[in-house]
Amino acid sequence: MSSDVPGKAQGLPDDEYDAWFRAKVQRALQDTRPSIPHEEAMAQVKATIQAIADRRNR
Repeated sequence: MSSDVPGKAQGLPDDEYDAWFRAKVQRALQDTRPSIPHEEAMAQVKATIQAIADRRNR
């Protein structure tokens, strides 16, 4: 999920949060980019985490 999540914790009224969430889901459903297999996505995430850990350990 991207960092543009307003969240109810920020005091967004239920109806506004619901509208935001539904629009976000609709955009995702209409996205025509090819999907990434789970294994590939997880490999990318693990590589990113490892790169950050390596930089911190220098």
